[in-house]
Amino acid sequence: MSTPQSKRRRLNDATNTLKKPFKSPFRTPLRPNIGSDPLSSDPPDVSTPARLTPYTTSLTRPDAIHSALPQREVAPATPAPPQPRFANPLTSRPTFSTPSRCAPKKTPSKPSLTRELMQLRNEIQILTQAHALATSTKDEDLHILIDKWRTASRAAAEELFGSTRDRVNRMGGVGAWKEREKEAKERTIKWDLEEREAEREKMEEARKNGEIGDEAYDKYAELADEQGQEKEEEDSVSKAADDDSFTMDMMLKTLNIDLKLIGYSKEAQRWDGSLSTTVDHKRMSTANATTFFDDSNCASMGIGATIAQRLAHESANLVLFARSEDKLKNVAQECRKANAGIQVHFASVDVSNHESLAKAVSSAVKELGPIDVLINNAGLALGAPSAFPDLKIEQINTMAGTNINGFMYATYVALNEGKMKERNKGTILNITSVTGLEVPPFSGEAVYHASKAFQEAFSNVLRTELVETDIKVLCLRPGVVATNFHEQRVGYDKGQYDTFMDGFEPLVAEDIAEGAVFMLNQKERISVKALDIVPTAQRSLQVFDKKWNERGDDRKNAQM
Repeated sequence: MSTPQSKRRRLNDATNTLKKPFKSPFRTPLRPNIGSDPLSSDPPDVSTPARLTPYTTSLTRPDAIHSALPQREVAPATPAPPQPRFANPLTSRPTFSTPSRCAPKKTPSKPSLTRELMQLRNEIQILTQAHALATSTKDEDLHILIDKWRTASRAAAEELFGSTRDRVNRMGGVGAWKEREKEAKERTIKWDLEEREAEREKMEEARKNGEIGDEAYDKYAELADEQGQEKEEEDSVSKAADDDSFTMDMMLKTLNIDLKLIGYSKEAQRWDGSLSTTVDHKRMSTANATTFFDDSNCASMGIGATIAQRLAHESANLVLFARSEDKLKNVAQECRKANAGIQVHFASVDVSNHESLAKAVSSAVKELGPIDVLINNAGLALGAPSAFPDLKIEQINTMAGTNINGFMYATYVALNEGKMKERNKGTILNITSVTGLEVPPFSGEAVYHASKAFQEAFSNVLRTELVETDIKVLCLRPGVVATNFHEQRVGYDKGQYDTFMDGFEPLVAEDIAEGAVFMLNQKERISVKALDIVPTAQRSLQVFDKKWNERGDDRKNAQM
């Protein structure tokens, strides 16, 4: 049991122990130099363990050392065994105060070699980073972080929008929601006003007490007035807008998110990639890329035209080739309206004629520069539902000339006249079809389906041949899309068209355009080699869910 007396006793024992001289087992008595021996800075010899028995006599005078030590003798031929040495208490060590025997000065210790190397390595790393920052022409890391933030923010907004819209509907619609928002803003304005008034009073009191000058107070008052005016302008804008439906831009504004910063177009009611002001060279972005559209007629209508307009929003310069010049003009105008900052070059070209196609591409390259992306959308179907023996030879030649020869010609001129091969970089996006992998559901399209199978095989071989280059070869396979293509394939027979489309909801051209942009905007190290985009009702090329539309009301109710 610990008592105050025992504690005091232990403390006294410890104090007495500390007062005793320290006896180190590695200390040896100081050996003075005798005669004319030069001073030595070598450390004492510690090869022999020292005994801990003290000297029996205390050496207090320098002359006592000479009497205690043996006289010098000539060293024998063989080294003598080391004599045992005895440790001496520090209090009994002799001191040499004569001018001829001054103790050697202690030299300051230098940092170890390892520490110096570490310091040098750190300095080199700092200099390397500084040089990289000074010589870098692109803020690549910042651009990547911005892209990641924008992608994550959009995904979070999409996830939040559905539940928010349902909540607004439960509140009584947009009108009731805006009324509540108005009340909440009024409360916020009132609180902000009270805080500003209190802060202004503090500033006035500080000015009276001489803590701040008149100039500092005037700047504060001016800034406070500007903030109040900005809040009033925001309130007036929110009061003026009154829509019947709850939209994404309403939610983003309520969350104080800048639409331009996150990249949302209020007019188009969709995410707008053209708002990105930078291009990451590690990403095969379509921004500022020269995109070559090769098509028989779809660059002027259908999937080709929609992809062109979608890429215009992505700030891509466009080269449009098709047979119909009038329709190409309309598409070019729509693309310029979508983004006034891009360049659009178009020409009426027959893709099955290699010479005219090569000249047209060379002209476009002189105007816009090398081709970065090829959208190879050449393809048409004629003669359905006639079987192959019943087709006209002109129909066979037209389909083969466009779907096979034109398809290869476009790739050939993009690689050569378009300078993809010379630069060893670019992307070839071939718009093929799911029909290239499956048997058709009805007769009459043997040539068309065979040509799509050829396009798939050609893409696979070309991708392999372009090894050791940075050229991507991708395949986008649409399913049933509600465009003029299916009207053309049945000879514009409305009855056949309606029968084929009955009972399910086909894709629209915008769905395919979104898929194309997704494939093109992947990082340079990532290739989406093939992407099938089909209606959910299209289970395979031969099996369609004809009761899809009947279940439409159930899906709408489930979403509500």
